[in-house]
Amino acid sequence: MHETRLPHEKNLHLPNAATIARLLEHRGANAVTIYLPTVESGDASAKNRIRFKNAVQRSTDALRAMGADDAVIERTFEPVSRWESGDDWWAHQGHGLAVFLHDGAIDAFRLPASVEERTLVGDRFHMLPLLQLRDASWPHYVLCLEQQGPTLYAATAHTLDPVIHDLPSLSDALGHQTTEAHSKGHSTASDGGRWILHGHGNGSDEEHKRELRKYCRVVDEKVRAILPNGRTPLVVVAVDYVGAIYADASDHPTIIGRVAGNPGSFDREELHRRTFSVAEAHFAEPQNRDLEALGQALHRDMATVEIERVLRAANDGRIEVLFLQTGEQLTGKWEPTKRSVTELSDDDRSDHALMDLAAREVLGKGGRLRFTDGSSLPTDEPVAAILRY
Repeated sequence: MHETRLPHEKNLHLPNAATIARLLEHRGANAVTIYLPTVESGDASAKNRIRFKNAVQRSTDALRAMGADDAVIERTFEPVSRWESGDDWWAHQGHGLAVFLHDGAIDAFRLPASVEERTLVGDRFHMLPLLQLRDASWPHYVLCLEQQGPTLYAATAHTLDPVIHDLPSLSDALGHQTTEAHSKGHSTASDGGRWILHGHGNGSDEEHKRELRKYCRVVDEKVRAILPNGRTPLVVVAVDYVGAIYADASDHPTIIGRVAGNPGSFDREELHRRTFSVAEAHFAEPQNRDLEALGQALHRDMATVEIERVLRAANDGRIEVLFLQTGEQLTGKWEPTKRSVTELSDDDRSDHALMDLAAREVLGKGGRLRFTDGSSLPTDEPVAAILRY
């Protein structure tokens, strides 16, 4: 097996929906938000420690500029005071780190993807990078079918980790000896080796298929009992004819695609790449439909790409879908009473992050967020919104 750059799930701590909601609702002076790209392990992890120390210093300076005294600052950063000497903490990171501090409380998340380094202070937390990661995580499952036994993985856009469950091998399920033709030199490049059954039936192709279908039904029942719900997306990896039999025999309604090939021939990185390309096509469909609807809405004057109009509409609950260009920032001071934006140079105030503010308003009033690259949006502006009315 080759080395993989995928972080292991044990190094990640992504927030659930309840935690996201709590962080979004937080209000209180001297809230600190820190986002850092990190390295996972090795000597380079010392860079994580130094980068974080510098971020804390920037946050401290920003709090002082806002009028916070030494007692407030000490209480704010007390939860991370031991991190400087915490070798184990810094040696086991994902690809990014998000830290939210306020009045002696902390929420910290090891992230599965890198984030832009940013430090902000204010009366709320800066949530946009975390919302983007959750939106694009696209959780699904991957089932690898091999004759010696299947393996089930929990997967996202960034992770692929085995689910620890006993799934039956072909011999366990059918009660007789099995082997693979490729072990006797009869495999082909096209199918990765046929599954051969011994000690049962007359060995005809039809008998072979019936036995494989019976096995697939047994595995399918076990897998469906493990998945979180009946609509959980599932990608099946198997030699072509076995995958086809499984898809036909399965009662799972959301098999979103198959990868043809012997799963044992893929290392973890390659398995993730191949299966996620299938999942990505499935998950991208709703966003593609919304982008199509955006183009139509712009022609009918039922959409806007101006941040001031976006904020007004968001405040009124008029936005159905808000598109945000990843990696972009719009900074300014939103005046709710005047319903206008005052331009500012880049600063470190979380309440001046206008795209974050718009996203909060839209989510709070039942709208949807779509994160996209600039080439997908119809103008050069980093925001666009489909209006309800």
